[in-house]
Amino acid sequence: MTLWHGFLGHRLDWWTGDANRTGAVLAIISILALTAALVRSDDRRLYFPALIAYALALIGIDLTASRGSLLGAIVGVCMVIGAIGRLAPHRRGTVAVSAAALAALIACAATHGRSSIGYISADRSVLHRTEQIAAFARMVHDAPEGWRDPGAAYTDFYRPASSLTPQHALVSGHLQTLATHATAGRIAYVFAWLVPLVAFILGARGHRFAVALRLFAAVFLSSVCMWSFNRLDVSPLLTAIALCSGAGVVTMSFMVSRTATLVAIAASLFAAIGIIQVVELAGSKPREPIAISTRSVLPLGARSLDVIIVGGNRDILGHQWGPVLRAAMTRDVGRSSIGWARTLADAAELAQAPTTALILAGPVEELTPTIDGRSKGLVSVRIAECLARADRIVLIDPPLPLEEIARHRSPAAALVELRSSGPPVMAGNDARQRYNYSFKKDLRRDWLLPLSVFLAKQPLQRVLDPPHLGAK
Repeated sequence: MTLWHGFLGHRLDWWTGDANRTGAVLAIISILALTAALVRSDDRRLYFPALIAYALALIGIDLTASRGSLLGAIVGVCMVIGAIGRLAPHRRGTVAVSAAALAALIACAATHGRSSIGYISADRSVLHRTEQIAAFARMVHDAPEGWRDPGAAYTDFYRPASSLTPQHALVSGHLQTLATHATAGRIAYVFAWLVPLVAFILGARGHRFAVALRLFAAVFLSSVCMWSFNRLDVSPLLTAIALCSGAGVVTMSFMVSRTATLVAIAASLFAAIGIIQVVELAGSKPREPIAISTRSVLPLGARSLDVIIVGGNRDILGHQWGPVLRAAMTRDVGRSSIGWARTLADAAELAQAPTTALILAGPVEELTPTIDGRSKGLVSVRIAECLARADRIVLIDPPLPLEEIARHRSPAAALVELRSSGPPVMAGNDARQRYNYSFKKDLRRDWLLPLSVFLAKQPLQRVLDPPHLGAK
């Protein structure tokens, strides 16, 4: 960390509450300020304030310690110097000063903790980015309809088992948006980012509107770089800047050469389709012997499932439940097959053959309480058949009494309730006698899923008297 960081005691996050978004705003300011200094270098009333704003913006970028913002500033400033600097009067002194300031920023970033680690060696943030990029193609291939929560999907089903840190979202705005949308939306998104770049390349030689075109292009290219590193899609301001700068490039290019712009639009569309197809093809080969979709996760080659796990999230099962589930799926596939389904309806689709056990983890979608505190009810015949097939049903932290579960289960099926805290939802000796019911409480969250899978594979008599594992 530099003297500046020691003075602040934290990464600069003024205006936005996030250092990466603050750095992105400062990168845009540095581009605009340098352009003003170059274009109006003969106007001293604007020239010196613009240079001061440029220098302060670079200092602020260093204080944010944002790699994406640093890269965006470097790309944008270099483009301004190279594309606009040669058009400006008295440019040599301004170009020299601005280049020296940028070199000082790079040197400063390379000598203090976070930024130097990001470019020179490897730290946790760089490792997360590398892991997510490696898994991104598989995520795109597995969910052509898009993920509702790409961060949770990556953490649970794609994160390497050796990684202990959960991710609430993908670290790149581009990756997050592409993973969220369906194939058509992905093509449209790539197309929207490609059109301004191709239009600028084809129309950059024109002399009409040269400064405006190149300024829009510098801001847009800087945004492309910063969005590749950080989640800037959550900022309406930065999203508007990217949209306006891209629209400005296309508009100016169209005014310079309509033919070149139309060619750029057509070429970008074909390129976007090709890029998405290549990404999906690259993700077609799984890294693990499991098949993943937005509705279910299954071991490859399994003809029937002995255990189906329904629902589940980090709040219920702990941060490592996804890697634990994947490890259980790939272990002894020949002896028993474990599958995961997002809802009970999805589980009913998977339960084509008699299922040994059904594990309901937390608030299952069909059993979500309504305003009056009751469940929505299990009206599907297939769901009722799925419950009747299971010879045991394990309930992990159920949110409310599950009358529908008890009513539709097989009379010989065992009901086992595991809780990390709170009283049982089916308390009393009457429940034990009527439902072959067993209850264990005060279990560690990290033990809930392994214990439920263990109980799913045990004889029924042992299931009704499970060992007290993982107590807090």
